[in-house]
Amino acid sequence: MPSATETPAAEHGTGPERTLWEGQPRPDLAGRAARVLVPIGATFIFTGLMFSAMVGTIIATWMYLLGLPFVALGIYLTLSTRRARRQAGHTFYRLTTHSAIVRRPKPFQSIIIEERFTPLEVARVEAIGQGDDTGDIVFFLRDEAVGDGVTIARRAFEGVDGLLAIAVLARDVLVTTGPVAALEAPSLAFLVDGTPLGPRSVTFHDSSGEVHSGPLVTDSAASAGVATTPNGLAAVAVHEGPADRLSWTHEVIRAWCKHRGLQTTGLSWEVQDEAPDGRGRIEVYHQIAVEP
Repeated sequence: MPSATETPAAEHGTGPERTLWEGQPRPDLAGRAARVLVPIGATFIFTGLMFSAMVGTIIATWMYLLGLPFVALGIYLTLSTRRARRQAGHTFYRLTTHSAIVRRPKPFQSIIIEERFTPLEVARVEAIGQGDDTGDIVFFLRDEAVGDGVTIARRAFEGVDGLLAIAVLARDVLVTTGPVAALEAPSLAFLVDGTPLGPRSVTFHDSSGEVHSGPLVTDSAASAGVATTPNGLAAVAVHEGPADRLSWTHEVIRAWCKHRGLQTTGLSWEVQDEAPDGRGRIEVYHQIAVEP
């Protein structure tokens, strides 16, 4: 298994799944977070021994046993660093073109559990560093059961070297979609003439699977070959990832609608336009069926 210091490959896509980076936590970094437990464990051991000595001498000899749970807990805590180092040797990380994968041993069992994170779940990726390009990569997962914009933090890649490069690659792979919202979408006119798509254009997907695209126009009656997107209620989100990962934004919107019991009509479209800062962006719409 390659080490976590390898330079990640700068590629991603929606074709066959390919490995971009793989590695393991550095044992010394994995044990660093557990060091805070060592003095706490020593305190429990000291307290347990003192308690046993006092009650065993003053009250009854057998009562020294009451301090043993404190001693046992203290020993467990003082060995936290050693356990973390040992677990790091059996933990493996993998980042592919489709997901992030964590394989680690289950505590107190000889079982390897695997967690897989996809763009459907990950809303944000952050790097928590130690100032030397080492640290942890945290995934913020969408919690649709709680509400819009609510995320749950999960430390996925812990104790890695080359932190910033891996975090950038993870963002490219996993963070594709901004917040989803239901709003009244305006009808947009676009010219279906095969013109190469520019910064202001529409790509429309009808319910039969056909795709129509062309540049935006200001007057729907200006010429032949002009089509319009439907107006009315739609689920919309801004695509934040690379263009070749646009399909994940569609999946996120479908999942968002399904969780809320919203039926879609099968019509969707993408609008390429300029953001307020002048950079290009893609808005993705899915029409929501409205009961009469």
